[in-house]
Amino acid sequence: MHLVLDIEPPPGRPGGFGPNGMMAQKIPGAAFADGVVTDSEVSEPILIAFDDQGDLHDKNTMTADPHDSDFVYAVWDLLDLPTGATVNPDRGVFRGGLGFKGAALFSRTTDGGETWSAPTVLYNPGGVHQTIGNQIVVDHRGVLFDFFNEILNFRNDDSGAQFEFNLSLKFSNNRGETWLPRGRPLRAQKIQSLGIRIPVGDDNAGAPVRTADVLFDVAVDPEDGTLYAVWQDGRFSGCIHDDVACSMSTDGGRSWSAPIRVNQTPRVADPWSRQAHTPSVHVADGTVGVSYYDFRKNTPGNGTGTTTGWCTAMARATAWVAGGVRSASARRFDIQQAPFANGYFLGDYVGLDNVGRLHAVLHPDDAGSR
Repeated sequence: MHLVLDIEPPPGRPGGFGPNGMMAQKIPGAAFADGVVTDSEVSEPILIAFDDQGDLHDKNTMTADPHDSDFVYAVWDLLDLPTGATVNPDRGVFRGGLGFKGAALFSRTTDGGETWSAPTVLYNPGGVHQTIGNQIVVDHRGVLFDFFNEILNFRNDDSGAQFEFNLSLKFSNNRGETWLPRGRPLRAQKIQSLGIRIPVGDDNAGAPVRTADVLFDVAVDPEDGTLYAVWQDGRFSGCIHDDVACSMSTDGGRSWSAPIRVNQTPRVADPWSRQAHTPSVHVADGTVGVSYYDFRKNTPGNGTGTTTGWCTAMARATAWVAGGVRSASARRFDIQQAPFANGYFLGDYVGLDNVGRLHAVLHPDDAGSR
């Protein structure tokens, strides 16, 4: 599944988006046997959704039903820009997304990707509120859970603050035909991310790093249906820097455990060197794995850039909430070699999976760095 778009905005609307849509393509599993997929093995794209009025179909994910390969679910948000923002994008009231709307849209295939249903609104937060980062997981009973960041811009009906990020969800017992609860979704946790900066000690200290700070990742235990969510959060440091938070639900998302800090980044003096970001979570064989980036290997730059690392944290599911996390650091790299797009950008569409048993791997270069 992918977003396709024409970069040129509509006439008279320089702040709008050009024609765009969501498309799906199908690749037979056998095509991956030799590790090379040719154009002839990829199906013609199927247009699922389209817009030419200046709005944007965005942040799409696709989930195959593990219980029936004919069913695949697609979900994304339709970013509905205020007319004033498209005509005069410099108007300050619309900056930062405060005037945007963003309903969650849903489509599915019941024939293995040959055809797709017309998009329907899975959830519309109403007003000038939006969803982003929609992602579906399917539990052991076949129940679908759609998670999203519900951004409530000018009101919050659970006594929260304005412009607040809520990790929210709805579920479906009938493969997406209807979604519950009706009206307001279940709200699991607040996402209290601060954003990431290049640490002290580098020539570019304080430069932004563009991360998944408004996003999250979720996973479901295929054996018992326990739900896990991870995201960036500043609560563990008194809102000084971001860590990786994790929470779990054992009752289908109705209640959630108090968040714990997952990342094992050393507690050094410089708070920016303690940052961790862009987590992913996966569950297999009773083990919960979380990957993330941090600055545990940060070295004074002397003009050479900031060294960071890709890390993992592992625990048996039964010990996770109690904080029984063990961590291992993987390869190091210079994050300032990444493209700069409103910050050094590694990408925010990330995921985690396993081949064989899920376990942490310690790279030889990082021996003793736990």
